[in-house]
Amino acid sequence: MTELMYVLKFSACLIIFLGFYSFFLERESTHVLKRYYLLAAVVLALCIPFITFTTYVDPAITNSFPLLNSNSVDRSTDLLAYTNLISVNYWSIVIWSMYGLGVLVFGIRFLNNLLKITREIQKNPTQKKTGIIQVLVRGDIIPHTFLKYVFYSKQKFEAGEIPREILWHEETHARQRHSIDVLFMEVIQILFWFNPLINMTKKLMKLNHEFLADQGVLNRGVVLNTYQNIVLSSVIETQQSSLVNTFSHSLIKKRFTVMKKQTRKRSLFAKTLLFIPLLSVTLYGFSNKVVLEKTSEVNEPMVQVSSETLSTVEEYNKLAKHYNTYPKYDFVTKVKDMWKIRHLYEKMSATERANAEPYPKSTTGLTIIITNDGKYLVDGKTEVTVSSIEALFKQLTAEELSNAYAFSRETDVGGYTRLRAHLNRGDIPPNDVYISLFSDEFVEGKIMNKNVPEERRKNLTEEGALYATHALTNTKLTKYVNDLHTMFKKYGIKVDY
Repeated sequence: MTELMYVLKFSACLIIFLGFYSFFLERESTHVLKRYYLLAAVVLALCIPFITFTTYVDPAITNSFPLLNSNSVDRSTDLLAYTNLISVNYWSIVIWSMYGLGVLVFGIRFLNNLLKITREIQKNPTQKKTGIIQVLVRGDIIPHTFLKYVFYSKQKFEAGEIPREILWHEETHARQRHSIDVLFMEVIQILFWFNPLINMTKKLMKLNHEFLADQGVLNRGVVLNTYQNIVLSSVIETQQSSLVNTFSHSLIKKRFTVMKKQTRKRSLFAKTLLFIPLLSVTLYGFSNKVVLEKTSEVNEPMVQVSSETLSTVEEYNKLAKHYNTYPKYDFVTKVKDMWKIRHLYEKMSATERANAEPYPKSTTGLTIIITNDGKYLVDGKTEVTVSSIEALFKQLTAEELSNAYAFSRETDVGGYTRLRAHLNRGDIPPNDVYISLFSDEFVEGKIMNKNVPEERRKNLTEEGALYATHALTNTKLTKYVNDLHTMFKKYGIKVDY
Protein backbone atom coordinates (compact mmCIF):
# COMPACT_ATOMS: atom_id res chain seq x y z
CA MET A 1 0.00 0.00 0.00
CA THR A 2 1.43 3.35 -1.05
CA GLU A 3 1.57 6.36 1.24
CA LEU A 4 -0.97 8.21 -0.90
CA MET A 5 -3.40 5.30 -0.76
CA TYR A 6 -3.04 5.15 3.04
CA VAL A 7 -3.78 8.88 3.38
CA LEU A 8 -6.83 8.56 1.12
CA LYS A 9 -8.18 5.58 3.07
CA PHE A 10 -7.49 7.27 6.40
CA SER A 11 -9.25 10.44 5.25
CA ALA A 12 -12.25 8.54 3.88
CA CYS A 13 -12.69 6.64 7.17
CA LEU A 14 -12.38 9.83 9.21
CA ILE A 15 -14.89 11.69 7.01
CA ILE A 16 -17.42 8.88 7.49
CA PHE A 17 -16.94 8.80 11.27
CA LEU A 18 -17.10 12.60 11.61
CA GLY A 19 -20.18 12.69 9.38
CA PHE A 20 -21.95 10.21 11.65
CA TYR A 21 -20.92 12.29 14.67
CA SER A 22 -22.15 15.58 13.18
CA PHE A 23 -25.51 14.19 12.03
CA PHE A 24 -26.38 11.88 14.91
CA LEU A 25 -24.32 12.59 18.04
CA GLU A 26 -23.06 16.17 18.29
CA ARG A 27 -26.28 17.69 19.71
CA GLU A 28 -26.93 14.83 22.12
CA SER A 29 -26.24 15.23 25.84
CA THR A 30 -24.12 12.07 26.16
CA HIS A 31 -20.91 14.09 26.19
CA VAL A 32 -18.67 11.44 27.79
CA LEU A 33 -19.67 8.93 25.09
CA LYS A 34 -19.03 11.56 22.42
CA ARG A 35 -15.59 12.27 23.85
CA TYR A 36 -14.49 8.65 23.51
CA TYR A 37 -16.25 8.28 20.15
CA LEU A 38 -14.11 11.06 18.64
CA LEU A 39 -10.91 9.55 20.04
CA ALA A 40 -11.91 6.10 18.78
CA ALA A 41 -12.80 7.54 15.36
CA VAL A 42 -9.24 8.84 14.90
CA VAL A 43 -7.65 5.60 16.12
CA LEU A 44 -9.89 3.47 13.88
CA ALA A 45 -9.20 5.68 10.86
CA LEU A 46 -5.46 5.28 11.52
CA CYS A 47 -5.65 1.48 11.88
CA ILE A 48 -8.25 0.33 9.34
CA PRO A 49 -6.03 0.86 6.24
CA PHE A 50 -3.48 -1.54 7.79
CA ILE A 51 -5.99 -4.34 8.30
CA THR A 52 -5.83 -7.14 5.72
CA PHE A 53 -8.54 -9.67 4.91
CA THR A 54 -7.19 -12.75 3.15
CA THR A 55 -9.40 -14.98 1.02
CA TYR A 56 -8.21 -18.36 -0.22
CA VAL A 57 -9.86 -19.64 -3.38
CA ASP A 58 -9.88 -22.95 -5.18
CA PRO A 59 -7.17 -23.02 -7.89
CA ALA A 60 -9.67 -24.61 -10.26
CA ILE A 61 -11.54 -21.30 -10.57
CA THR A 62 -8.56 -18.95 -10.73
CA ASN A 63 -6.29 -17.97 -13.58
CA SER A 64 -2.67 -18.42 -12.66
CA PHE A 65 -0.17 -15.93 -14.00
CA PRO A 66 2.86 -17.41 -15.78
CA LEU A 67 6.11 -17.38 -13.94
CA LEU A 68 9.78 -17.69 -14.67
CA ASN A 69 11.54 -20.19 -12.46
CA SER A 70 15.31 -20.25 -12.22
CA ASN A 71 15.58 -22.41 -15.36
CA SER A 72 13.62 -19.97 -17.51
CA VAL A 73 15.64 -17.09 -16.12
CA ASP A 74 18.81 -18.78 -17.24
CA ARG A 75 17.41 -19.03 -20.81
CA SER A 76 17.10 -15.24 -21.11
CA THR A 77 18.84 -13.59 -24.03
CA ASP A 78 22.62 -13.26 -23.70
CA LEU A 79 24.11 -9.78 -23.90
CA LEU A 80 27.37 -8.43 -25.24
CA ALA A 81 27.24 -5.60 -22.70
CA TYR A 82 25.18 -4.72 -19.64
CA THR A 83 24.43 -1.27 -18.29
CA ASN A 84 23.00 -0.75 -14.83
CA LEU A 85 20.60 2.17 -15.08
CA ILE A 86 19.23 3.67 -11.89
CA SER A 87 15.87 5.39 -12.18
CA VAL A 88 15.47 8.22 -9.65
CA ASN A 89 12.01 9.46 -8.81
CA TYR A 90 12.66 13.16 -8.20
CA TRP A 91 9.00 13.91 -7.58
CA SER A 92 9.07 11.50 -4.67
CA ILE A 93 12.10 13.28 -3.22
CA VAL A 94 10.39 16.67 -3.56
CA ILE A 95 7.15 15.47 -1.98
CA TRP A 96 8.90 13.77 0.94
CA SER A 97 11.05 16.87 1.49
CA MET A 98 7.93 19.06 1.64
CA TYR A 99 6.28 16.60 4.04
CA GLY A 100 9.37 16.56 6.27
CA LEU A 101 9.46 20.36 6.30
CA GLY A 102 5.79 20.46 7.34
CA VAL A 103 6.41 17.96 10.15
CA LEU A 104 9.34 20.08 11.32
CA VAL A 105 7.32 23.33 11.31
CA PHE A 106 4.33 21.85 13.14
CA GLY A 107 6.62 20.01 15.56
CA ILE A 108 8.44 23.22 16.42
CA ARG A 109 5.11 25.02 16.87
CA PHE A 110 3.92 22.27 19.23
CA LEU A 111 7.10 22.38 21.32
CA ASN A 112 6.99 26.18 21.39
CA ASN A 113 3.43 26.13 22.76
CA LEU A 114 4.46 23.62 25.43
CA LEU A 115 7.41 25.81 26.36
CA LYS A 116 5.19 28.90 26.67
CA ILE A 117 2.80 27.10 29.02
CA THR A 118 5.69 25.72 31.08
CA ARG A 119 7.19 29.19 31.48
CA GLU A 120 3.79 30.60 32.44
CA ILE A 121 3.53 28.03 35.21
CA GLN A 122 7.10 28.61 36.42
CA LYS A 123 7.07 32.43 36.54
CA ASN A 124 3.65 32.91 38.20
CA PRO A 125 2.44 32.05 41.71
CA THR A 126 0.42 28.85 42.09
CA GLN A 127 -1.89 27.41 44.70
CA LYS A 128 -3.12 23.85 45.03
CA LYS A 129 -6.72 22.80 45.21
CA THR A 130 -7.96 19.21 45.35
CA GLY A 131 -6.93 17.62 42.06
CA ILE A 132 -5.92 20.88 40.34
CA ILE A 133 -3.32 23.67 40.52
CA GLN A 134 -4.41 27.28 40.08
CA VAL A 135 -1.88 29.50 38.29
CA LEU A 136 -2.37 33.20 39.00
CA VAL A 137 -1.04 35.05 35.98
CA ARG A 138 -0.01 38.67 36.22
CA GLY A 139 -1.93 40.58 33.58
CA ASP A 140 -5.39 40.50 32.06
CA ILE A 141 -6.14 37.03 30.67
CA ILE A 142 -9.25 34.93 30.26
CA PRO A 143 -9.41 31.70 32.27
CA HIS A 144 -8.00 28.67 30.49
CA THR A 145 -6.86 25.16 31.35
CA PHE A 146 -3.99 22.82 30.52
CA LEU A 147 -3.98 19.36 32.08
CA LYS A 148 -4.37 19.93 35.86
CA TYR A 149 -3.37 23.61 35.66
CA VAL A 150 -6.04 26.34 35.57
CA PHE A 151 -4.86 29.84 34.64
CA TYR A 152 -6.60 32.94 36.02
CA SER A 153 -5.86 36.65 36.04
CA LYS A 154 -4.22 37.20 39.46
CA GLN A 155 -5.81 40.60 39.89
CA LYS A 156 -9.36 39.45 39.05
CA PHE A 157 -9.04 36.21 41.01
CA GLU A 158 -7.89 37.88 44.21
CA ALA A 159 -10.50 40.61 43.80
CA GLY A 160 -13.25 37.98 43.44
CA GLU A 161 -14.28 39.33 40.03
CA ILE A 162 -14.39 35.90 38.36
CA PRO A 163 -17.83 34.30 38.70
CA ARG A 164 -17.83 30.98 40.55
CA GLU A 165 -19.53 29.37 37.53
CA ILE A 166 -16.48 30.14 35.43
CA LEU A 167 -14.21 28.72 38.13
CA TRP A 168 -16.28 25.53 38.17
CA HIS A 169 -16.23 25.41 34.35
CA GLU A 170 -12.44 25.51 34.21
CA GLU A 171 -12.08 23.09 37.11
CA THR A 172 -14.15 20.57 35.14
CA HIS A 173 -11.73 20.87 32.22
CA ALA A 174 -8.83 20.24 34.60
CA ARG A 175 -10.37 17.37 36.56
CA GLN A 176 -11.45 15.52 33.42
CA ARG A 177 -8.04 16.13 31.78
CA HIS A 178 -9.48 17.34 28.48
CA SER A 179 -6.04 18.55 27.44
CA ILE A 180 -4.90 14.93 27.00
CA ASP A 181 -7.30 14.63 24.04
CA VAL A 182 -5.95 17.88 22.59
CA LEU A 183 -2.33 16.77 23.02
CA PHE A 184 -3.13 13.51 21.21
CA MET A 185 -4.62 15.45 18.30
CA GLU A 186 -1.65 17.82 18.22
CA VAL A 187 0.70 14.85 17.73
CA ILE A 188 -1.56 13.48 14.97
CA GLN A 189 -1.60 16.94 13.37
CA ILE A 190 2.21 16.99 13.27
CA LEU A 191 2.15 13.77 11.24
CA PHE A 192 -0.85 14.77 9.10
CA TRP A 193 -0.28 18.54 8.97
CA PHE A 194 -1.52 18.68 5.36
CA ASN A 195 -4.91 17.13 6.20
CA PRO A 196 -7.66 19.64 7.14
CA LEU A 197 -9.72 16.82 8.68
CA ILE A 198 -7.35 16.73 11.67
CA ASN A 199 -8.01 20.37 12.55
CA MET A 200 -11.75 19.78 12.07
CA THR A 201 -11.62 16.82 14.46
CA LYS A 202 -9.68 18.85 17.02
CA LYS A 203 -12.32 21.61 16.91
CA LEU A 204 -15.11 19.08 17.43
CA MET A 205 -13.23 17.65 20.42
CA LYS A 206 -12.72 21.09 21.97
CA LEU A 207 -16.37 21.96 21.48
CA ASN A 208 -17.40 18.71 23.19
CA HIS A 209 -15.02 19.60 26.04
CA GLU A 210 -17.05 22.79 26.44
CA PHE A 211 -20.24 20.72 26.53
CA LEU A 212 -18.69 18.57 29.28
CA ALA A 213 -17.59 21.62 31.27
CA ASP A 214 -21.03 23.24 30.90
CA GLN A 215 -22.63 20.02 32.12
CA GLY A 216 -20.27 19.98 35.10
CA VAL A 217 -21.41 23.47 36.10
CA LEU A 218 -25.14 22.75 35.65
CA ASN A 219 -24.78 19.54 37.67
CA ARG A 220 -23.92 21.76 40.67
CA GLY A 221 -27.43 23.16 40.65
CA VAL A 222 -26.82 26.39 38.74
CA VAL A 223 -29.93 27.79 37.06
CA LEU A 224 -29.70 27.38 33.27
CA ASN A 225 -30.66 30.98 32.35
CA THR A 226 -28.28 32.40 34.93
CA TYR A 227 -25.39 30.35 33.58
CA GLN A 228 -26.18 31.26 29.97
CA ASN A 229 -26.07 34.98 30.87
CA ILE A 230 -22.68 34.49 32.52
CA VAL A 231 -21.40 32.70 29.42
CA LEU A 232 -22.52 35.56 27.17
CA SER A 233 -20.98 38.22 29.38
CA SER A 234 -17.69 36.34 29.66
CA VAL A 235 -17.05 35.67 25.97
CA ILE A 236 -14.02 37.68 24.93
CA GLU A 237 -12.29 37.34 21.61
CA THR A 238 -8.62 36.55 22.24
CA GLN A 239 -5.79 34.46 20.82
CA GLN A 240 -4.69 31.54 22.96
CA SER A 241 -2.36 28.57 22.52
CA SER A 242 -3.91 25.73 20.56
CA LEU A 243 -3.08 23.39 23.46
CA VAL A 244 -5.37 24.97 26.08
CA ASN A 245 -9.09 24.95 26.76
CA THR A 246 -10.46 28.47 27.06
CA PHE A 247 -13.80 29.66 28.36
CA SER A 248 -14.33 31.72 25.20
CA HIS A 249 -13.89 28.74 22.83
CA SER A 250 -17.14 27.52 21.22
CA LEU A 251 -20.11 28.33 19.16
CA ILE A 252 -22.32 29.83 21.85
CA LYS A 253 -25.55 29.01 20.06
CA LYS A 254 -24.63 25.31 19.89
CA ARG A 255 -23.65 25.29 23.55
CA PHE A 256 -26.95 26.83 24.60
CA THR A 257 -28.89 24.33 22.47
CA VAL A 258 -27.02 21.35 23.90
CA MET A 259 -27.43 22.63 27.49
CA LYS A 260 -31.19 22.12 27.13
CA LYS A 261 -30.93 18.75 25.38
CA GLN A 262 -31.88 15.52 27.15
CA THR A 263 -31.03 12.34 25.25
CA ARG A 264 -33.46 9.47 25.53
CA LYS A 265 -31.99 6.01 26.08
CA ARG A 266 -34.06 4.57 23.24
CA SER A 267 -32.73 7.19 20.81
CA LEU A 268 -29.14 6.54 21.89
CA PHE A 269 -29.60 2.78 21.51
CA ALA A 270 -30.99 3.21 17.99
CA LYS A 271 -28.04 5.38 16.95
CA THR A 272 -25.60 2.86 18.41
CA LEU A 273 -27.21 0.11 16.33
CA LEU A 274 -26.94 2.35 13.25
CA PHE A 275 -23.22 2.80 13.82
CA ILE A 276 -22.47 -0.95 13.87
CA PRO A 277 -23.18 -1.57 10.14
CA LEU A 278 -21.44 1.72 9.31
CA LEU A 279 -18.32 0.50 11.11
CA SER A 280 -18.53 -2.87 9.34
CA VAL A 281 -18.81 -1.28 5.90
CA THR A 282 -15.91 1.10 6.66
CA LEU A 283 -13.76 -1.70 8.04
CA TYR A 284 -14.25 -3.90 5.01
CA GLY A 285 -14.36 -1.11 2.42
CA PHE A 286 -11.06 0.55 3.36
CA SER A 287 -9.00 -2.41 4.56
CA ASN A 288 -6.79 -4.50 2.28
CA LYS A 289 -8.05 -7.60 0.47
CA VAL A 290 -5.77 -10.42 -0.55
CA VAL A 291 -6.97 -13.30 -2.72
CA LEU A 292 -4.64 -16.28 -2.67
CA GLU A 293 -4.89 -19.63 -4.40
CA LYS A 294 -5.11 -22.71 -2.24
CA THR A 295 -2.65 -25.52 -2.76
CA SER A 296 -2.75 -28.83 -1.01
CA GLU A 297 0.93 -28.63 -0.16
CA VAL A 298 1.58 -25.13 1.11
CA ASN A 299 -1.11 -22.51 1.35
CA GLU A 300 -3.64 -24.29 3.49
CA PRO A 301 -1.08 -25.29 6.14
CA MET A 302 0.36 -21.76 6.04
CA VAL A 303 -2.98 -20.19 6.82
CA GLN A 304 -3.61 -22.47 9.78
CA VAL A 305 -0.06 -22.73 11.04
CA SER A 306 0.83 -21.53 14.52
CA SER A 307 3.65 -22.02 16.99
CA GLU A 308 1.49 -24.63 18.69
CA THR A 309 1.01 -26.82 15.60
CA LEU A 310 4.24 -26.52 13.63
CA SER A 311 7.69 -25.48 14.77
CA THR A 312 9.69 -22.90 12.82
CA VAL A 313 11.88 -25.67 11.35
CA GLU A 314 8.89 -27.80 10.30
CA GLU A 315 7.15 -24.87 8.68
CA TYR A 316 10.35 -23.84 6.89
CA ASN A 317 11.02 -27.38 5.63
CA LYS A 318 7.51 -27.66 4.22
CA LEU A 319 7.87 -24.45 2.23
CA ALA A 320 11.50 -25.01 1.18
CA LYS A 321 10.77 -28.51 -0.12
CA HIS A 322 7.78 -27.17 -2.03
CA TYR A 323 9.71 -24.42 -3.81
CA ASN A 324 12.88 -26.45 -4.38
CA THR A 325 10.82 -28.63 -6.72
CA TYR A 326 9.51 -25.64 -8.72
CA PRO A 327 5.80 -26.53 -8.63
CA LYS A 328 3.08 -24.57 -10.38
CA TYR A 329 2.21 -21.54 -8.28
CA ASP A 330 0.64 -18.12 -8.69
CA PHE A 331 2.73 -14.98 -8.63
CA VAL A 332 1.46 -13.43 -5.39
CA THR A 333 1.58 -16.65 -3.41
CA LYS A 334 5.18 -17.34 -4.36
CA VAL A 335 6.37 -13.81 -3.50
CA LYS A 336 4.74 -14.05 -0.09
CA ASP A 337 5.98 -17.59 0.49
CA MET A 338 9.58 -16.69 -0.40
CA TRP A 339 9.52 -13.92 2.19
CA LYS A 340 7.91 -16.33 4.64
CA ILE A 341 10.78 -18.74 4.01
CA ARG A 342 13.29 -15.98 4.60
CA HIS A 343 11.78 -14.91 7.93
CA LEU A 344 11.54 -18.53 9.13
CA TYR A 345 15.16 -19.18 8.07
CA GLU A 346 16.35 -16.12 10.02
CA LYS A 347 14.71 -17.51 13.18
CA MET A 348 16.53 -20.83 12.93
CA SER A 349 19.82 -21.63 14.64
CA ALA A 350 22.91 -22.67 12.68
CA THR A 351 22.33 -26.31 13.68
CA GLU A 352 18.71 -26.20 12.57
CA ARG A 353 19.71 -24.66 9.23
CA ALA A 354 22.31 -27.37 8.63
CA ASN A 355 19.71 -30.10 9.13
CA ALA A 356 16.92 -28.35 7.25
CA GLU A 357 15.93 -28.43 3.59
CA PRO A 358 18.28 -26.47 1.28
CA TYR A 359 17.39 -22.80 1.00
CA PRO A 360 15.48 -22.31 -2.30
CA LYS A 361 17.62 -20.49 -4.86
CA SER A 362 14.75 -19.70 -7.19
CA THR A 363 13.53 -16.23 -8.04
CA THR A 364 9.97 -15.17 -8.73
CA GLY A 365 9.10 -14.09 -12.27
CA LEU A 366 6.22 -12.57 -14.14
CA THR A 367 6.28 -12.48 -17.96
CA ILE A 368 4.11 -10.01 -19.88
CA ILE A 369 3.84 -10.02 -23.69
CA ILE A 370 2.61 -6.86 -25.43
CA THR A 371 0.89 -7.33 -28.79
CA ASN A 372 1.11 -4.83 -31.62
CA ASP A 373 -2.46 -3.70 -31.00
CA GLY A 374 -1.72 -2.91 -27.35
CA LYS A 375 -3.01 -6.00 -25.62
CA TYR A 376 -1.22 -7.47 -22.61
CA LEU A 377 -0.80 -11.26 -22.51
CA VAL A 378 0.57 -13.63 -19.91
CA ASP A 379 1.61 -17.18 -20.71
CA GLY A 380 1.46 -16.15 -24.36
CA LYS A 381 -2.33 -16.46 -24.45
CA THR A 382 -4.15 -15.06 -21.38
CA GLU A 383 -5.19 -11.45 -21.99
CA VAL A 384 -5.00 -9.09 -18.99
CA THR A 385 -5.28 -5.35 -18.35
CA VAL A 386 -2.93 -2.93 -16.59
CA SER A 387 -5.40 -2.74 -13.71
CA SER A 388 -5.49 -6.53 -13.31
CA ILE A 389 -1.68 -6.61 -13.28
CA GLU A 390 -1.70 -3.79 -10.72
CA ALA A 391 -4.11 -5.83 -8.60
CA LEU A 392 -1.28 -8.33 -8.08
CA PHE A 393 1.06 -5.70 -6.65
CA LYS A 394 -1.66 -4.28 -4.39
CA GLN A 395 -1.63 -7.61 -2.58
CA LEU A 396 2.09 -7.33 -1.79
CA THR A 397 3.75 -5.33 0.96
CA ALA A 398 6.59 -2.84 0.45
CA GLU A 399 8.98 -5.44 1.88
CA GLU A 400 7.80 -8.07 -0.58
CA LEU A 401 8.38 -5.66 -3.48
CA SER A 402 11.69 -4.32 -2.14
CA ASN A 403 13.73 -6.49 -4.52
CA ALA A 404 11.42 -6.31 -7.53
CA TYR A 405 12.82 -5.40 -10.96
CA ALA A 406 11.11 -4.83 -14.30
CA PHE A 407 12.98 -5.37 -17.59
CA SER A 408 11.98 -4.20 -21.03
CA ARG A 409 15.20 -3.16 -22.77
CA GLU A 410 18.29 -4.86 -24.16
CA THR A 411 19.64 -4.76 -20.59
CA ASP A 412 17.67 -7.88 -19.78
CA VAL A 413 16.98 -10.08 -16.81
CA GLY A 414 19.70 -12.55 -17.76
CA GLY A 415 22.45 -9.97 -17.50
CA TYR A 416 21.14 -8.68 -14.23
CA THR A 417 20.86 -12.10 -12.63
CA ARG A 418 24.45 -12.84 -13.56
CA LEU A 419 25.62 -9.69 -11.80
CA ARG A 420 23.68 -10.68 -8.71
CA ALA A 421 24.67 -14.33 -8.78
CA HIS A 422 27.02 -13.94 -5.78
CA LEU A 423 24.08 -12.85 -3.63
CA ASN A 424 22.23 -16.07 -4.40
CA ARG A 425 25.13 -18.09 -3.06
CA GLY A 426 24.78 -16.60 0.44
CA ASP A 427 22.84 -18.11 3.31
CA ILE A 428 19.81 -15.95 2.56
CA PRO A 429 19.25 -15.01 -1.12
CA PRO A 430 17.65 -11.61 -1.76
CA ASN A 431 14.09 -12.74 -2.68
CA ASP A 432 14.32 -11.19 -6.16
CA VAL A 433 11.17 -10.64 -8.24
CA TYR A 434 11.74 -10.29 -12.00
CA ILE A 435 9.16 -8.88 -14.40
CA SER A 436 9.99 -9.33 -18.09
CA LEU A 437 8.22 -7.56 -20.97
CA PHE A 438 8.37 -9.11 -24.44
CA SER A 439 7.19 -7.92 -27.85
CA ASP A 440 4.54 -9.63 -29.98
CA GLU A 441 6.65 -8.84 -33.08
CA PHE A 442 9.05 -11.67 -32.25
CA VAL A 443 6.57 -14.53 -32.39
CA GLU A 444 7.63 -18.13 -33.07
CA GLY A 445 11.23 -17.25 -33.88
CA LYS A 446 10.38 -15.24 -37.02
CA ILE A 447 12.76 -12.51 -35.89
CA MET A 448 15.60 -13.01 -33.43
CA ASN A 449 17.58 -10.42 -31.51
CA LYS A 450 20.73 -9.76 -33.52
CA ASN A 451 22.77 -9.78 -30.29
CA VAL A 452 21.90 -13.41 -29.62
CA PRO A 453 24.87 -15.67 -30.51
CA GLU A 454 24.17 -18.34 -33.07
CA GLU A 455 24.45 -21.14 -30.53
CA ARG A 456 21.94 -19.46 -28.27
CA ARG A 457 19.60 -18.88 -31.24
CA LYS A 458 19.61 -22.61 -31.87
CA ASN A 459 18.96 -23.40 -28.21
CA LEU A 460 16.14 -20.90 -28.02
CA THR A 461 14.54 -22.38 -31.11
CA GLU A 462 14.87 -25.92 -29.82
CA GLU A 463 13.39 -24.87 -26.49
CA GLY A 464 10.39 -23.42 -28.32
CA ALA A 465 11.05 -19.81 -27.36
CA LEU A 466 8.27 -17.62 -28.73
CA TYR A 467 9.65 -14.26 -27.66
CA ALA A 468 13.35 -13.60 -27.93
CA THR A 469 13.59 -9.81 -27.68
CA HIS A 470 12.32 -7.26 -25.20
CA ALA A 471 9.42 -4.93 -25.83
CA LEU A 472 11.26 -1.64 -26.23
CA THR A 473 13.02 -2.88 -29.36
CA ASN A 474 9.60 -2.46 -30.96
CA THR A 475 8.92 1.29 -31.08
CA LYS A 476 5.22 0.65 -31.73
CA LEU A 477 4.89 -0.55 -28.15
CA THR A 478 6.60 2.35 -26.36
CA LYS A 479 3.35 3.82 -25.05
CA TYR A 480 2.13 0.46 -23.72
CA VAL A 481 5.47 -0.21 -22.04
CA ASN A 482 5.47 3.25 -20.47
CA ASP A 483 1.97 2.66 -19.08
CA LEU A 484 3.29 -0.40 -17.29
CA HIS A 485 6.42 1.42 -16.13
CA THR A 486 4.32 4.19 -14.60
CA MET A 487 2.35 1.61 -12.67
CA PHE A 488 5.51 -0.27 -11.62
CA LYS A 489 7.12 2.88 -10.22
CA LYS A 490 3.96 3.58 -8.24
CA TYR A 491 4.73 0.44 -6.24
CA GLY A 492 8.46 1.09 -5.94
CA ILE A 493 9.38 -1.52 -8.54
CA LYS A 494 12.76 -0.69 -10.08
CA VAL A 495 12.53 -0.34 -13.84
CA ASP A 496 15.16 -1.32 -16.43
CA TYR A 497 18.12 -1.95 -14.19
